[in-house]
Amino acid sequence: MRVNTTLVALMMITTVLLSPAALAEAQNDGSTQTITNSETWSSDASLDGDVIISDGGVLTIDGIISVETGSTITIQEGGNLVLNSELNSADLTNELFMEVYNGTTIQPYFNGLTDTGTMRINMAKEYFSSMEVNVSVGGTNITWTGEDYIDYSVEFQDAAIDVNFSGFWLFPVWIDSIQAFDSNGVIYTLDADEWIHSNGVLKTEETGAAFTINVEGELNSIGGTISGADISCSGSCSFENSTLSWSAPINVNDGAMLAMETSIING
Repeated sequence: MRVNTTLVALMMITTVLLSPAALAEAQNDGSTQTITNSETWSSDASLDGDVIISDGGVLTIDGIISVETGSTITIQEGGNLVLNSELNSADLTNELFMEVYNGTTIQPYFNGLTDTGTMRINMAKEYFSSMEVNVSVGGTNITWTGEDYIDYSVEFQDAAIDVNFSGFWLFPVWIDSIQAFDSNGVIYTLDADEWIHSNGVLKTEETGAAFTINVEGELNSIGGTISGADISCSGSCSFENSTLSWSAPINVNDGAMLAMETSIING
């Protein structure tokens, strides 16, 4: 019996030593999860709540995680977060607009459309409520004073249509999109980066951070993406071939280490 007991004990020890890192998943119920050993999130999932990676804990993220607003990830001293995939804010807005000025011309082109219909210019923002903007299409001038959109009756001829802006100086205006409505009610939509322009500038609406990453231990992003995060680094933060969108600036505290290698910071 003593021999059998010894063999069983050895088998149990071998099994433990050869076991891979535990597979877990992000919680979506607003609770708190503490990582105390090695775990891997390999599936795409939503995170709603707080994650604490404690001393000795390692969390490897291989799936795309959509993080709800107000959630936090805290990497305590001695803990490690390895990001091989994405941590994205679930509420992140990243919409493009065209900023236009006095003298700007944009040329929307609805490929293959030959019909009589309506062209709608969707306005996104004004900076001065009493400002008057002259918008001219095909010889028809309409003064814009803050409406959500302007409509023009046009003849679509499978060609670009000139849209000219004039009459304002100090305060630029943002165009969200341009739509065409044909005689059958079919709607065609062009976003702000889908037309030729002269003296226009592409802009992105500023978006605040929606969740928090607090690094007291180690954060290693290898080909990872983080979007919409407020990142505070008191330990070691390393980004290699990674992308940060709407997550700058990184708050680097005294004594912390920040390394960026072939990575992109976009807002």
